[in-house]
Parts: sequence; structure tokens; C-alpha cells
Amino acid sequence: MIYFSKMNMLYLRIPKTGSTAFAAFLIENFYNSKDNNVLVDIPYTLNGKLIFSSDPSNPHPGLQYAIDHDILLREDLHTTNVFAFVRNPLEKQLGLYLNRISRTEGYSKANPAEFRSLLKNGKGYISDHNPRHSVPQHTFFEVDGEMHGTPYSYNSIDLVAADFLLKSEKKIPLKKINVTDKPRSTADLMEEYYDHKTYSFMRDVHEKDFELFELAEKNSKKMN
Repeated sequence: MIYFSKMNMLYLRIPKTGSTAFAAFLIENFYNSKDNNVLVDIPYTLNGKLIFSSDPSNPHPGLQYAIDHDILLREDLHTTNVFAFVRNPLEKQLGLYLNRISRTEGYSKANPAEFRSLLKNGKGYISDHNPRHSVPQHTFFEVDGEMHGTPYSYNSIDLVAADFLLKSEKKIPLKKINVTDKPRSTADLMEEYYDHKTYSFMRDVHEKDFELFELAEKNSKKMN
């Protein structure tokens, strides 16, 4: 989570959506040490000074955390630019699997049948070394069960960064996101890894995240 009160902006860092790179982009361009109400939830060194202000036991906090800890007042929810990037739930779970097997056995050992088995046993989720990575994306936007903020598609991260730069004096560009060193992207592997049965199962399990992603796609198209 990156919160700059003077900008009236709160960015929710949903894992595996380029959140570290986009957080760095925001800090480099908009961080103001004179802003007394700032939250940066990742260790970041700017001008030789370490910036970090969050609970290390709760990486990637959601909007509910901001409200419960008085980072953002409830009455300011509708006037604050709360936003985040989200991914297709199918791609996100496949990405978690590929990252996991790359760390343990090597990418060449990735296997569609194993992936589908892990999804079934995990009830639609791939376990990761960081449990926060598997949290449903829609929960980051929720406050007492209600959705707030604007989702954008992960694929539009460059467009959103460019829009922010129009308001910046520094204009430090978004660093290229090193999504993966794998020979094929998750988007290219979708048909190979998801059969009809697994796809239908995932649509049911991740219903809210699919609705969120569809909204994100619409919001992103408006920026083109």
C-alpha cells in the first residue's frame, strides 16, 4: 500500500501485478517528506534514506487495513483515489504455479496435469511461499464487505503510469517489469494448462475476482 495524503491517493499493492515496480515509480515521482500522512509498505531507499512505514507482519495490506488503522478515514473513502491493478484469475494462479516450480525443480518440469491436480487439491488456489500472494484480489478493495476503489487491468500498467506522469515534475518513467524469465508467458499457456472442467471449476471458485477483472478491463479501455 502506498498512501500520499497530499495527492489524495492510495495505491493497493496486490501481489503479482507489478506492484513493487509501480510502488517504486510512485515513490520516485511523488514522495514528499513534508507530507505527514504517508504510508509506504515496502522498504525503499530514496536519496540515501530508507523509507518504510508499515506493519512488517502484514505485507500487502488491503483497504480494510487502512481504515482499521486510521490511515484513511472512512468518510474519505469516496473522495480518495483508491486504485490497484488486477490480473485474470486464471493467469494469476498459473503464474504462481510456474514461479513455484521454477524455484524448486526448474521451469522444464512444469506439467499441466500436475497444475490441474494442485488446483483441485488447493480448492482453486496454488499455495505459495508467501501466503499473501494467494489472497483473492477482490478482498483488497473491500471495507466491511463492500467494494471501494478503481481496478485496472495489469496489462494497462504503462498507461496508468503515463497518466500519472502528466502530473509529475520529475517524470521518472516506470521501470520495465521483469515479469518472468520463462520462454512463454502465462497468457500463451492458458489453453494448454486449463481444460474445460478446470476452467469451469475456476470460474465458480473465483467468481468475484472474475467480475473484478472484467471491471478492470473496462476501466483500462477507457484510458486508450
